[in-house]
Amino acid sequence: MAKRTSPDTPKPELKPEVQELRKLLLEAAADDFDELAELLAGTTDATIFGPTEFTIRDIVHRVGAKAIETALRERKKGATSVPA
Repeated sequence: MAKRTSPDTPKPELKPEVQELRKLLLEAAADDFDELAELLAGTTDATIFGPTEFTIRDIVHRVGAKAIETALRERKKGATSVPA
């Protein structure tokens, strides 16, 4: 996977916070990743597009929403010093 390179790239001093948030995100989206893996495992080249593709997009959007919710919740708890 390509690394993001932008002015918003986390600074090295944020590494512990990044690792903790990563752990929380994986926990929050574990069921979604299971659903995604099952869907992809049961798909063929002929059926991956169309309805399956839209289901994949729905799952990925759900993961993104959980990521935002998790980040905001952790900031409210004071678990991260990353600006809101």
